[in-house]
Amino acid sequence: MTSPTPSTQAVFSQNCPSFPTNGVRSHQRASMDREYIDIGYARVSTLTEAQTSSIENQEERLKKHGCVDFYSDRLSGSDFTRPGLLSAASRAIELAKSGHKVRFVVTTPDRIGRDAVEWISLVGRLEKEDVEVHALDHGRITISTPGDKLMWQLLSATYEFLLALTREKIRTAAEKRRTE
Repeated sequence: MTSPTPSTQAVFSQNCPSFPTNGVRSHQRASMDREYIDIGYARVSTLTEAQTSSIENQEERLKKHGCVDFYSDRLSGSDFTRPGLLSAASRAIELAKSGHKVRFVVTTPDRIGRDAVEWISLVGRLEKEDVEVHALDHGRITISTPGDKLMWQLLSATYEFLLALTREKIRTAAEKRRTE
């Protein structure tokens, strides 16, 4: 596990700046009578992943859930400076600071990312700003109690481990092709 990068820490500092909304799509205006404003985030990083869990498929699930805005990236989950992720988190924090009840919604927890320290840092920062984190396949994600934090640390470390295994398989296959 690595420590949070300075750029990630800067993004989620007390005076969270606004980020460009490249990759944002809105399908409806937030209704004032809704209990929560749901901000959706989708990510794919590989061609195989794009075929099985495309941005469009994730956004469709987020739309059915009721997300008002969608942010997306086609980048590795190990990079926590992804423009869509930063924009989605910044928008959620901005709405929460203005008094709205906000949820940051993903289809599965690994869409947030695959670096355990950065994952916990992001979820913790969102919680600190009164933004609930919600995964459609798992429900609410919270690290507000020691037990919750341990469970999600283990899960995020597992995502990081699986990413490392995938990279090792790719590297081994490439080396094998070079020697053939």
